Amino acid sequence: MTTEQPRPTDADPREGQHESPGPDQIDQTQAGRSRTRSLAAVLAALAVLAVAAGVYAWYRDTAADTARQVLVYRDQLQCRGDDVRVGSNRIDVSGPDVACTGYVEIHNDSGRAVHVSNVTFGLAGPGNSHPVIVTSIDGDPDVDSDGKQGVDAGLDLDLDVAAGTFIRVPYEVGYNPRQCDAGTIIFGGWPDVGIDVMHHHFDRNAAGQFRIHCS
Repeated sequence: MTTEQPRPTDADPREGQHESPGPDQIDQTQAGRSRTRSLAAVLAALAVLAVAAGVYAWYRDTAADTARQVLVYRDQLQCRGDDVRVGSNRIDVSGPDVACTGYVEIHNDSGRAVHVSNVTFGLAGPGNSHPVIVTSIDGDPDVDSDGKQGVDAGLDLDLDVAAGTFIRVPYEVGYNPRQCDAGTIIFGGWPDVGIDVMHHHFDRNAAGQFRIHCS
């Protein structure tokens, strides 16, 4: 007796095989990887910028705090001459016989060293119409701040002030040949001192007012 065997069916030739990705799928995969790498690069750059901004802010704030602890004082002028009288924070001039010497004291009460880069006496240069002019700063008579007979007297300096110390910068005052009309001129924050701290520049002014009277 013959037993009928089932006939084998035709097998699907794709059975057991993995379909290879097409060009479109490959492009999509590569594009996804590229976007992932780009996003990672952007995030890394943002992290670096955030750190840099934080460091800069710390330097700026620390420098500003240091600068606030630098105090500038102007001592009373010592004068000679028949045409000048000196009082507390004032000078009275009546003629050309005027010769005065004073000091600017720069006190560094901070915990860091600072650099003094310039001292400027506003409206005390050879081009002003006040009765006196600043004729020298730190022993240097070249105090025409802009070289054009300007109204300010100033001088670039290169002085370091260690933490917790102070320095004295001498200056001299003489008669202004332009003279002046009778009256009183009041200066505030005279002089201005430029300081550098941690690559930041600041201006510090002397406390109090200074009066120049011409009669």
